[in-house]
Amino acid sequence: MKRFQILLGALLLSATPSLAASNTASERLKGYNYGYIYGVGNILCGLAIDKLVKKEYAKDILSGAVKALSENPDHKPYISEIRNAYENITEDIVCKEVYR
Repeated sequence: MKRFQILLGALLLSATPSLAASNTASERLKGYNYGYIYGVGNILCGLAIDKLVKKEYAKDILSGAVKALSENPDHKPYISEIRNAYENITEDIVCKEVYR
């Protein structure tokens, strides 16, 4: 279990995007940030439903990822996508039971 947590932490940290200057890159990063949070939430939801991690652990990791991205000044332009993704995954019909 400890190795799994270390691996998951490394995966979450390594997936942070670098910022680009162009509008096209900015639009892609909006989608990336949405997909990143939604994807992390979906994976954690599946792990919690399969009882491979506790629901509390899944909630903590997802909220920590959202908080870390939201507090990063480089991600300020993408906060609405980050929050939308968080809201959508926590309201998902399957994942509701994990995140509520």
